[in-house]
Formats: sequence, structure tokens, C-alpha cells
Amino acid sequence: MIDLYFYISRANIYAGAQKFFDDFVHYVDTSHSSRFYCRGIWSLSSSINFSRTLRFNKRITFFDSLSIFVRSLVLSKNSDIHFSSSFLAGFLVSLVSLLLRKKHVYIVHGVLSSRVRRNSIIYYFYLFFDWLLFLVARNLVFIAPCDYYYAHNLPFVQSKVKSILINNSISPLGSDFVYPFTSLSSYLATHDIILPSSVTCNLCMTARFESQKSQPVLVESIKSLPFISVCFFGDGKSIDVAKKLAGRYQLLDRVFFLGHVDSPYLYYNLFDLFVLVSRWESMPFSLIEALRSGLPFVSSNVGSCDYLSDSGKCGEVLKYTTPDCLADLLLHLSQSKDKLSLMSRSAVDFFCRELSSSANYDKIIAFFDTL
Repeated sequence: MIDLYFYISRANIYAGAQKFFDDFVHYVDTSHSSRFYCRGIWSLSSSINFSRTLRFNKRITFFDSLSIFVRSLVLSKNSDIHFSSSFLAGFLVSLVSLLLRKKHVYIVHGVLSSRVRRNSIIYYFYLFFDWLLFLVARNLVFIAPCDYYYAHNLPFVQSKVKSILINNSISPLGSDFVYPFTSLSSYLATHDIILPSSVTCNLCMTARFESQKSQPVLVESIKSLPFISVCFFGDGKSIDVAKKLAGRYQLLDRVFFLGHVDSPYLYYNLFDLFVLVSRWESMPFSLIEALRSGLPFVSSNVGSCDYLSDSGKCGEVLKYTTPDCLADLLLHLSQSKDKLSLMSRSAVDFFCRELSSSANYDKIIAFFDTL
């Protein structure tokens, strides 16, 4: 029996790590319970429901939760495999695992030296930190392709550690799944919105409204494209900025702010393109959900978006995240319905091959078997 330890920091709960580990733990508990014993520590109340997890219903400090996690490692007598979605926590617990001669898998979600400008002082500091991390880790699992491919170009990673790429993943839509609406007009009618008859291409974007997500770039990009509508799913502190911009350009008849919507993927069949113009990302769940629904995308060139485009087969990545550059690409794609249909089919194929939970969890178990 091998113990699997999980540590998830507060920040990563909101970044999607909790969902990933919830689903993976459920998979292990139901399919491999005779081989693996899951333990976990979350620094906020978790949605998972199994008794072997230490959960907290109130905020605790980073170092409080980390100390509990380290103590659980020290007290464990079995060999264990350790997962951490927090870079600093993972590094510190890596040292503990090494001293205790435990099998160790470190999940990398943010290689520090990949996040800063090359040849700067801070870059070399982070590069040294990365070297220390990879030195103590016996095995690495990367959960963002941008980290995986960057790290594999580092000389101290190539031959020193065994590593694989595990994507953020979600379950496929079931064979009995049915979308609740068949037309965007009927869905918008539930929000008392009338879709103009002149609109022939419908876009959507799912993201909280903050400066990182850059929704105003999308709003401004369609000001000269009167046949395009945009639906924004999400809410946040900067939503008024986007609304004022849409009002200034007189776009409120085809730019719709739908607020927070539970399970927005239920409506992805109503759109022609998904758009994500973030200033930075790692591996966005919203894009994975879009691909699962066969919805091609346009995105800024950040994080794993280029990988998710599958070389342009199911998405297009902007060279520059500017309104003009985005407008040119939207104009091209909106006039290429056959290409959008082909991209839609490719999106579903890519999801099943690379991003479905079953494919990724089987890959993790196969990796464990090599340790």
C-alpha cells in the first residue's frame, strides 16, 4: 500500500487545482483503493467528501497548513508519493521527503524562471531556485505544458529526473448529455435580451472581470464588426469598465453581460467561437471546457494556449493581444464557416486524446508503476 499525500494552498483552490485533485482522488478511491491510500490537507474548506482528508472550515495561515502537512509526512511509516500545487510548499516538503528517504513526486505548476524576463537578476535567482527544486525532486509531474516544455530545455532537468506531462483535465460529457437550448436567441430571451437579426457570428468569453482577463480588448475589437455578438459569462470588480466601453462604442445591443452563470459550458453549443484574451494564464479550465463542447477558440499567446490549439487545428493564438489584431482574426474566422466546422470536430478529438480525465488518470497510475 502506497500513501498519496496532497497539499493544496489557498491560492490554488481558486485556480482549479482543487477540482483536479478532487476528481483524481475519487478515481483512485474507486478504481485503485487496494494499492493507494489518499491523504490530503487543504487550507480552506474543500468540497471533497472522504474521511482521510484534513479539512479546515476557516482560513488558516500558509505555514500552519504547511506544518501540519510536513508533520503528517514525518509520522507516516509507509513509502509515499507527495503532490503539491504550491511551489514554495512543494520545495520545502521536497526537502523533508528527501531527508526521510521517501518516494517523491513533485507536481510543478509554475516554474519560476519561466515567468520572468531572461538575463535579468531575478531570472538567475529563480533559475537557481528551480535548480534546487529539481535537485531534490526524484520525479516530476508537470500539470501545465508551458512548464513541461520550458523545463525540458533546462540542462539540469533533461537527464536528472523522470518526468511526464499531466494535463488539467475534466470528465467527458456523458452519452446522455443534452444541451438545454438549441439557439442563442432562445437562451438570451430568458435574460430579456433580443439578439439582432444582423448578427451572424456569436462569441463568448468565460472569465472573472479583472485586469488579467482583458475583456475590454474583446469589446473594442468588434466595434467595426457589426455582424458579431459577444456574451460575457462572469462577474468581477472591473465589469463596469467593460460595460462603459461597450456603451461608448454603442455596442450594448450585441455585447451582453450575463453575470455569474453556473456551468456556462451548458450553453457553449450556442456559439461559434470562444475567446480568451488574458494577459497571463497557465492552463485555463475554460478553454478545456470549450474544447470538450467542440467550441474552437481564439486566445492570447499565454500559458498553454498554444498547446491547446493543437497547431491551429482547434484554436488560433494571437501574435499580439491588441484589438486590431483580434479584429483581423475574428473577421477571417467569421467568414470561414467550413473552417470553424472542421476546427470544432478537431477540438472534440483533441479533448478526448489529451484532456479527458480518464486518459490523464490512467497516465498517472502508469507513471506510479514505474517508480
